[in-house]
Amino acid sequence: MWMRNLARRGITTVFSLAIGAMTLAGCDKDDNTPAAPAPQSSNTTPAPAPASKPAATTAPTPIRSFNDSFKDVTGPVKPEKVLAQVIQTLPLFNHPTSCTVSLDGKYLFVTNSAVVLNGIEYNKGSISKLEIGADGRLKMIEPDFVKGLHAPMGIAVLPKATAMFPAGALFVAVGTTSGLDDKGQQIDDVTRFNTGIAVVDPASGKSLGVIPLGNKHAVAKALRHAVLAPAGVCFDPLGNLYVTDSGNTGRDLDPPIIGFPGIVKIDNADLDACAQDQLKNTPGFLPVRHVPGAVFYSPADDAIYWTTCDGQAGAGGAIYRCPRRNFPEQTMVNMIAAELGPRMGLAITPNGTLLASGLDGDIVFLNRKVVSAALPFEQEASFSSPADMKMVTLPNGYNILYVPEQEPNSQNRGKQRLRVILLPISI
Repeated sequence: MWMRNLARRGITTVFSLAIGAMTLAGCDKDDNTPAAPAPQSSNTTPAPAPASKPAATTAPTPIRSFNDSFKDVTGPVKPEKVLAQVIQTLPLFNHPTSCTVSLDGKYLFVTNSAVVLNGIEYNKGSISKLEIGADGRLKMIEPDFVKGLHAPMGIAVLPKATAMFPAGALFVAVGTTSGLDDKGQQIDDVTRFNTGIAVVDPASGKSLGVIPLGNKHAVAKALRHAVLAPAGVCFDPLGNLYVTDSGNTGRDLDPPIIGFPGIVKIDNADLDACAQDQLKNTPGFLPVRHVPGAVFYSPADDAIYWTTCDGQAGAGGAIYRCPRRNFPEQTMVNMIAAELGPRMGLAITPNGTLLASGLDGDIVFLNRKVVSAALPFEQEASFSSPADMKMVTLPNGYNILYVPEQEPNSQNRGKQRLRVILLPISI
């Protein structure tokens, strides 16, 4: 497969973006973290360095402005050969970060992170529920399907039931150890944050439980460090859970806590025990030198993919791969592409084309013929901090990409966008 070939050849892309200050939750580089080295020829992920140390507060640099000249295609649609089409724009969200589709393919769930330019509004996050139409367009069912969450980020659907959690349950990364109180002041008391994975009933929105990942809990004790900033979430077909930890928010706490960026794996058989704050087996942990963002399982090659989003050197804006059967062996990690700028989201089409969204407003694609190129649209336009995306193949064979835009510069809560994109046949 082309993805394996790229990994073996060690190809890195020449697509490089100008990088501003990383102000989004989970993807801001700690000022006191040692500079990251350039990608190594071995193509393995280097050992992690502490990601969170005390840092002086500085004024954030604004995210690069974007060109919003997309025009929605109305009426009946069909995929073009080369060009992607925006077929719907919904300005109904509170700085959305991720989305997922129900097991029956009827509903889209979107996390509203409440991330703003200078931080994350405490306990102001939520999950929206939308109905997916026959053409992939969406209808809002409930904008606040679940309310009162702190920093809901990645979201995924459980494919294999456990005794406690039915198949289809929503697993949501919550509790990042950074937040702003009602006066806009940074919260530095770690006890106010409940880092973990919230489990939600997709029909009622009711809580089914929580897998705690914070300090003094079973998973953290087994890992020998707390998870500070859970971000991306995915499952493999066996129902094993993968969670990226950006690990870079402990600097704002008093006292500061050093984090360790990486990917946590919890086996399906251990999910119930972890939800009861117990542990049967030690979770897997793959350390990541740079700040990890999205995580994705690819059935095409039975592998786990993830992005890095700190933008430091080539490896800080890269896509990595590890075969599922070898996870979390560091020696089996391959860098698929680098020098892409901060990558926030990841999806893979049935053709094997890899799509990755970037903090600077682009979506790039990689396949057998193209090492890296921007997803082509008729209009010359860009997104506003496109986040963790979801690709769905409709019954008619059309590939739809749902792209939430965090829009951190916007102060109009509840008016951020999600784009519905019809992908071209060539991708």
